Amino acid sequence: MRKTPSLSLLAKRSIIRSLTAILSLCLIWLPLSSMAKEQGRPLPLASENLWTGDLDKMLFTFAAYNAGPAKVRRLRTDAEKMGLDPNIWFDNVAVAAAKRIGRETVQYVANIYKYYTAYRLSEEHLTRKEKEGGS
Repeated sequence: MRKTPSLSLLAKRSIIRSLTAILSLCLIWLPLSSMAKEQGRPLPLASENLWTGDLDKMLFTFAAYNAGPAKVRRLRTDAEKMGLDPNIWFDNVAVAAAKRIGRETVQYVANIYKYYTAYRLSEEHLTRKEKEGGS
């Protein structure tokens, strides 16, 4: 009888984290993108100044979901003490988080943002294709 290879515990945890990130994307980012389309606003990217406050609020929400709201409040205070902006996640509070509590929350937020960015770019590509085909 042939034995089926089993996934290691680490691999299973990685799959669960990825699925959780995708679920978070579906539950939070997709309704946000629909709202942006209805309002005629572009979807935000972290590198853009446009709508950055809303984007960072969402990133902090994901971090609080993963690490807990009290811990994220402490991380924001730590970031400010380190001379970083406590209202911006990437390259600011994420740095404090990595130093104080490790990479898990930082990676969790980054994974969700990565999936969101892929979704945003594919939406833009499809919209461009539709416009080119419709002209």
